[in-house]
Amino acid sequence: MTKELEKLMKLNETAKLLNVAPQTLWKWVRSGEGPVSIKTPTGMYLFQPSDIETWLDGLKGGAQQLGEERR
Repeated sequence: MTKELEKLMKLNETAKLLNVAPQTLWKWVRSGEGPVSIKTPTGMYLFQPSDIETWLDGLKGGAQQLGEERR
């Protein structure tokens, strides 16, 4: 593997970073609205910081488009 592995974040850590309740993040993940996650064989959901960043950038892009449509 050529790319260095990122530290994976647990659901609770990710929810805290995003300033939402863990249940909210869980709902987003289940509905496909949240950041990309990795489900382990034991059922734990893990998140890569770069995937969270990409997801947030996508949200910003959507908000900018909405603002432009209102002009």
